[in-house]
Amino acid sequence: MTKRIFSLLLAALMLTSAVACSETAAPETSAVPGTINPETEASETEETETEITLNIPKEDNGGRTFQMLVPTEKAYEFVEESTGEIVNDAVYGRSLIAEDNFNIKFQYQYATDVYGPHTEYNKIITNSVMASESGYDIVTGFVVLTLPLFLNGNFLDYTQQDDLNLENPWWIYDQYDALNIDGALYTLMGDVNLSVYKDCCVVYFNKTVLDNYHLEDPYTLVRENKWVIDKFIEMGAAAVKDLNGDGAIDRDNDALASYLGHVPFRTFQTALEVPFFEKDENGRFVVTPINDHMVSAYEKAYKVRSEPGFIMSTKSEDPGQFAEILANDRSLFYLSFLYALEGDVMRNMESDFGLVPYPKYDEQQERFKTQIGTSSNSNYLAVNCPDPGLSCRVLETLAYHSMKDVVPAYYTVALENKYTRDTDVPEMLTIIRDGMTMSFDFAMSLSFAPSPTNMFQSVKEGELASQMASATQKWSATLETFYADKETAEE
Repeated sequence: MTKRIFSLLLAALMLTSAVACSETAAPETSAVPGTINPETEASETEETETEITLNIPKEDNGGRTFQMLVPTEKAYEFVEESTGEIVNDAVYGRSLIAEDNFNIKFQYQYATDVYGPHTEYNKIITNSVMASESGYDIVTGFVVLTLPLFLNGNFLDYTQQDDLNLENPWWIYDQYDALNIDGALYTLMGDVNLSVYKDCCVVYFNKTVLDNYHLEDPYTLVRENKWVIDKFIEMGAAAVKDLNGDGAIDRDNDALASYLGHVPFRTFQTALEVPFFEKDENGRFVVTPINDHMVSAYEKAYKVRSEPGFIMSTKSEDPGQFAEILANDRSLFYLSFLYALEGDVMRNMESDFGLVPYPKYDEQQERFKTQIGTSSNSNYLAVNCPDPGLSCRVLETLAYHSMKDVVPAYYTVALENKYTRDTDVPEMLTIIRDGMTMSFDFAMSLSFAPSPTNMFQSVKEGELASQMASATQKWSATLETFYADKETAEE
């Protein structure tokens, strides 16, 4: 059976940078369409003998232009030229391979796709669909902003495309289960989209603070399946200290347990496995009834934004600069995006730091879950795509070479000059990668009011049940419209 080789590729590249990786295992793909089983295997011999090949033959498309629509904010995923920068050139090299394999020439149209201007971005897509001529070969766009266009019949169903294998390890493993609508999948995310990595959230910890308070090693806790939310809170509380003696704990003057922005805080909903939507017996999304686990997980997460020394910022702060509290040895934990590593603050820290996935709810939870950022880029086939088969073959090729070349190059650059002696980080990154998921709650969050991803962030203590009762009626009504609109678009 097909094996995931991401961890092997990452380990090999890290070793060439003088990083000794811990042994990791490659999970088998499951028999369920669109999923990959992340269970590990102990046999290193079996891993090294396994090689995933693309198995897409070269073809001649006459050098035709292959048109793609790309958000300007994610232009680093599809670049037009070599610059000498390692990640950029890995992306560019990936494109050259695809151009050679299919005898095509990429042409990118870039446009702004952030919240607000995204309405104009979406109009580019819908106007193209309404035109009589053929449209883009591949459309990309922020998943939370672009995916809802499927309701109006703008996108093709990936499950109906013979030239795409959703079980390939370069695609996010559970997106079919998480996002299919009546069995149809309208968006596709994977290693072709570097923003899937950059925009995911992790837990950074300051090793100096950890040692000063004689706290447990987070790496060991992850390996022993003891990295849970209660342990995170316990360790954080032990590091809180009133440094200026004013009798209060504030983010600017005192020693903190943890701090994070409001967007990283939302991802606790996924990390603790609290979906507000689930599938009914007919495979359709319905609102999840409030239950004991939901309430308990919310109460634990509430402590992370309200207990003394646990700080949640509601401001729009640059993650790289926001890292200064960690860099100044004033916090044990900093929860932020992986791309925060790219900033000068963390690169220039005197104290060493590590990173681990978000904690589980408890030891019975099967996996560490990492919510993919809603601002991550995703791929779509518009209904007027001139040749869906070719588009799928190109996507497979780009994603395959991204897994082999682009993602390991990004990790190397992100970790450059910081983790050359930390043998644990590559292993943690593999665990984080294997736990990446895009839930329906997040992907379609802007289609619901109130947003399901704001519940953990905005609801006051003890009010989750009442807020859920109010939201359930609104969400259920939206879902009814949601499926009615989809059926109308298909007629």
